[in-house]
Amino acid sequence: MKANILDYAARGLITVIFAQTFFFKLTYAPETQIIFGDLGGRPAATLAALVELAAIVLLWLPRKTLYGAGLALGTMFGAVVTHLIFVGIAVPTPDGTGNDGGLLFAMALIVIAAASFVAFRHRQDLPVLGPKAAPAA
Repeated sequence: MKANILDYAARGLITVIFAQTFFFKLTYAPETQIIFGDLGGRPAATLAALVELAAIVLLWLPRKTLYGAGLALGTMFGAVVTHLIFVGIAVPTPDGTGNDGGLLFAMALIVIAAASFVAFRHRQDLPVLGPKAAPAA
């Protein structure tokens, strides 16, 4: 029972974070322009937004939750690498007067932790690990 509540909470947390960042990416907000400006611009931001939307949908579909968690993990590992190599942990503000204090980086780490938990909880949905897996010969 407690694990089910944590599972729903983790999926809800991922959904809230992705829904918020989805909006900024899809509208190509000034914050997003700073991040994606040298990384493919608006098309790359839109693609990232659509991947996040796909992850949200999959997270809530029965027997597809594992795939949503995997998509969230892959996306956020990419975000972490992008922050570390190109953008920096603290993203500059659009007006150039400061930075986000590492908030977006921290949100990526939170999604990684939550998606890892969800993936572990739903690992039985992977055909090679789940109840329908063929017995070893």
